[in-house]
Amino acid sequence: MLNPDFEQGNASNWLTNDSVSIIEASTEKVHSGAYSGKITGRTDSWNAPLHSLVGLLEQNKAYQMSAWVKLVNSSD
Repeated sequence: MLNPDFEQGNASNWLTNDSVSIIEASTEKVHSGAYSGKITGRTDSWNAPLHSLVGLLEQNKAYQMSAWVKLVNSSD
């Protein structure tokens, strides 16, 4: 995958599913490393970061993916 995480401080290969949302690399709240992804301007709870896997996955193969997500209003 191209830019599978935000750890390099680059959000250029990420999209959102709402034209109002803005996605960027941020140093405000990180899980590990120096950067995390930050979305602002969400208008609904389903607005999220997207990364296209078109042309990257092969049929009949298993893939494992993981994500760490923190909501702004979270106490952690």
